[in-house]
Amino acid sequence: MPSTIITRPIGPTYALSVTLTQSTPIGVRPTVGEPMNYAEFVNTNTTSSVCVTIAPLPQPPTNPTTPTLVFPVAGAPTIPNSFMLGPAMQQPRVVPVPANGFSVSAIVASGTSTVFITPVSVM
Repeated sequence: MPSTIITRPIGPTYALSVTLTQSTPIGVRPTVGEPMNYAEFVNTNTTSSVCVTIAPLPQPPTNPTTPTLVFPVAGAPTIPNSFMLGPAMQQPRVVPVPANGFSVSAIVASGTSTVFITPVSVM
């Protein structure tokens, strides 16, 4: 039986352009006075998975940074704090993230994609 997670957006939705090389990291922050501990991620590529990495935003706020990311292949896993988004997602994947903002970047196995990211609170 599938489970249902109820989320409430607590900031704008960000778009991350993803190609065969690691995308430039972007910073994601909540815009309401509520702690953010989760974010929703959606991969729009219809044929390929996307590998995503997250990291805390530098304090004081400077340019977002993430560790170097490679797409995982047999015998060569990806880095810690990374996860996969399958192709043609119909529902967002809810992932725990660093509170009060995080950096995110991604890489796609083939083609290009846009990953949408929304900071949320989980009800």
